[in-house]
Order: sequence, then structure tokens, then C-alpha cells
Amino acid sequence: MYPIEGLIEQEIDYTFHMFTCSDTVYGPWQGGMSTVITTTLTTKSGEQDSRTNEGSGNFPLAFEADDGTYSVETGEPPDGWAVVEGKVDEEKMELNYQGGIGTIVYDFSASGPVKPGAVECEEKR
Repeated sequence: MYPIEGLIEQEIDYTFHMFTCSDTVYGPWQGGMSTVITTTLTTKSGEQDSRTNEGSGNFPLAFEADDGTYSVETGEPPDGWAVVEGKVDEEKMELNYQGGIGTIVYDFSASGPVKPGAVECEEKR
């Protein structure tokens, strides 16, 4: 087997859908995220190979009632590690993620409006 030399590029799309059935936005949130990851290898000779992987997972959050913040750290570099921080108020939610494995590091932020009337909560009543 011979090593492949070239450029690897990744495009990652995260979509979050979160909801809380609590009387306040500062309670526990449920939901998750879906991912679409497209990886393209361009060899030194200019040949390209692209692959797309899709996935999803649960992403529970429990914001602090005092100030609407969330923070969790897992693992240690260079093994798998992540730092996730968030903030919520009556109008919007923000999430910041930084993590990685080995020399690969991911760093992204997402935000979105908070809207009343989650369908999932209506189904539970």
C-alpha cells in the first residue's frame, strides 16, 4: 500500500432542531442534529474523488436557569475531544462547538430564533 498525497477538503452542514416543553426557555431542551459531510480528495495529479455521508443524533441540552448558559467538555486532545457552549433567551439560541480527533479540529457556531408552540409538546398533552 502506498500513501496518497494531495488535498482533502470537507464541507459539513449541520441542521439543528431543538425544542423544550418547559414553561421557560431555561429548562431542558431535546432534539438533535443532522449532518451532511462531503469529503473531496484532490491528488497531486489533479484527480478528484468525492464522498458524501449523512448522519443524525440526539443533542440534549439543559441550560442554567440563572443565566441561560450551557457548557460541557469531553475528552482530551489528541484523542476525541469537544467543548460545547451555548446560550438561550426568549428570542434566540446560540451554540458554539470546538472539537476534534488528532490534528483534525472542527470549530463552528450556530444560532436560531426561539419560537413558541413546539409540535412535539402538543403531541405529549
